Amino acid sequence: MTDNLSDIEFVRQMLRRPERHLDRLTVEFRWEVTRRHPVYLQLWQVHQASQEMSPPGSWQELRQIEDVISACNAIRVVSEPVDPALSFAELSAMDPSGLFHCNALQPITVKMMLGLIGKHLSSDSLRQVAQSFTRLADGKDGALDTNEALIAFAEIINSVEPEMEAVMPGPFYVVSPVAPREQWQEDMARCQNYWREQLNLEPSRDRPRDYSNYLRAWDLSEGFGGGRYNRDGAKSFAEVGRVLSKDESTIRRWYHRAFFLITGHEFSNENWHSVMGFQQLSGFMGLTISPVCRERLKRANSQQHDVDFSTVQQDADFLDTATAPLPAADLRVICARICQLIEDGLTDGEIIDQVEIEFGPQQDLDEAEICNAINYLRSRDDVRRDYLGEL
Repeated sequence: MTDNLSDIEFVRQMLRRPERHLDRLTVEFRWEVTRRHPVYLQLWQVHQASQEMSPPGSWQELRQIEDVISACNAIRVVSEPVDPALSFAELSAMDPSGLFHCNALQPITVKMMLGLIGKHLSSDSLRQVAQSFTRLADGKDGALDTNEALIAFAEIINSVEPEMEAVMPGPFYVVSPVAPREQWQEDMARCQNYWREQLNLEPSRDRPRDYSNYLRAWDLSEGFGGGRYNRDGAKSFAEVGRVLSKDESTIRRWYHRAFFLITGHEFSNENWHSVMGFQQLSGFMGLTISPVCRERLKRANSQQHDVDFSTVQQDADFLDTATAPLPAADLRVICARICQLIEDGLTDGEIIDQVEIEFGPQQDLDEAEICNAINYLRSRDDVRRDYLGEL
């Protein structure tokens, strides 16, 4: 079984989802973004491989392995993986009660309660709880008088120790099913406001109705379909724009928002390599790297430079790098490359894509400032002649 786990060892360096990222999404999109996450796809493949063994391995056994634990923790998934090819409607049909498909409210399982207890109690309190549970178990199986076991358990319930009486640090409540609906709504709104403030949660800037568009741009860009990534299906933003009849800047924005939905982190080339590099750029399982992803790989392992376009001005100081961290020659190389791409007839969006691929992580190359540089170089032949003629 160890050999089957080699494909998920990369999660030790994986960009992990923030703890409450999925809570911001509806249940439908929690599933949609999770089934697109490369770590989830690897968990599914490992689970499938274990079931084909003789004898078949169970999820419970896999869940005890360190790499699987790390993978689950990385994407905040604890349940047994299901087929990522399933639609949300098909997944919903697997839960007839519908309780796990509520958006704002989720039932809490026994293992979740035990996990919270283990996380927030001190070692001394945990030992006290363990002893009481042991005595309760002895009472249930007849090894100890039942009353004695219940008395031991009551010591926990009636404890006045501050740690035992502390309120759980999260929105966990006992809800009365007989309370008036209006009271439910009023109490829920008040609790939500309280915990948003306590946890310093900012309102989402996305509009859920746009999530489907974000994921469509992602799927076409990364070649996702049928519950897997098809490397040969990856497309450039320009190609995706033609398919969806949108301009490249819109596709790029949608793609970046999809990256945030899936990972919980803002897009950058560095973050993309952390999340998607193993899926799209490694040679595992003998897969080749698509031309689109090969372009993304350029300079990935070379030393990255901090390029600063803040000095791009529409005056004679266009190439003044007094406040930039790079030597003037490095900035001139970038500008010369932009000029060459302009002369090759590339659109602004295609130039931005190429500059980001060739010259470093997106967080170090501000897109708006690259656009300013492009616009300026398009309009200033004298800049190209006087400053770049010798390059």
